[in-house]
Amino acid sequence: MGALSWANIGLQQFHLPSADTLEAGDDGHPDQRVRGVIVLAWPRDKLAGLAARLEDHGYAVTTTTKGTDGGLAFRGPHGNRFLVEAAPPGVDRLGPPVMVPTTTPGAAPVVALPGGPSEGVGVRGVRFDAPRGTARKICDFYAHVFGARVEYVSETSEITATCRVPVGEGQALEFVEADDVAAYDGHHVCLYVQGDAFVEAYRRLSDRDLVYYNPRFPQFHYETLDLALRFDEFRLKDIVDLETGVVLYELEHEIRTLRHRGFDPLRGLLVSEASQEEDRPLTSSSSSENNGTTTEECGHSPPVAGAPESPEPPVAVSSGGPSSSEL
Repeated sequence: MGALSWANIGLQQFHLPSADTLEAGDDGHPDQRVRGVIVLAWPRDKLAGLAARLEDHGYAVTTTTKGTDGGLAFRGPHGNRFLVEAAPPGVDRLGPPVMVPTTTPGAAPVVALPGGPSEGVGVRGVRFDAPRGTARKICDFYAHVFGARVEYVSETSEITATCRVPVGEGQALEFVEADDVAAYDGHHVCLYVQGDAFVEAYRRLSDRDLVYYNPRFPQFHYETLDLALRFDEFRLKDIVDLETGVVLYELEHEIRTLRHRGFDPLRGLLVSEASQEEDRPLTSSSSSENNGTTTEECGHSPPVAGAPESPEPPVAVSSGGPSSSEL
């Protein structure tokens, strides 16, 4: 892997590989395009300024009625689609409340990722275009592998069939069925997963031979659970039909534990129970009643894992954002 840049938005990041430094043997798609819409949250009073800056740089911006108070939509320089929505009142960061600092007077100072704070509130999620007939089975996959509290919305005359996978407070990956789905070009998301959910997910994927090794990062390999725990991460790419094994969707996931060094900038934000849980040794023989984890390469992706009593699923916490050459 050649040069890589990180772009912060709240407690999330975009990882941007430099097109002229990709090594021989890479996937051949230096300008990656997410198959869907990247949804960002922005301060309501800053939306007009963002629209003006985009237009000054030559991007066509359209207004939308989606979101609480509407927002704007545009395409990035490499064709990626963005939807920018006004953040709900009082929300200045995305992530479980127990981990996200407040900016109210007298409270703890705002914590930012390396590089400093951003104007944007965060990555609300990604709405991926998925082939017809796959949404329900994609939900089954995430529920089985990660124990995610998925939501399946069946198709009606007004709504397209959708699988929604919560990955943090106010954040989700959505798979929206579409007629025209582009070929996969190697973009990825990075998620933090709590405790034994990491261990169980690895085992379930390994049993199906679905643990993925990205040739861009030969220093990381996960043939065994002990290796995955050593690197505090593993990867998967193929989302499959649990009954037939047929690949439903390709999307590289970098799955990290909470001990991953990328989590370090925000480790101090964990509430006491989560901190105690995170301090426990994590081994391949951990009981399925414990929680905690770690991982590498996404850089300093934000954390957003809920505490053990969080209403969100044990699936993680926060996405590192698509790895696309954007912005």
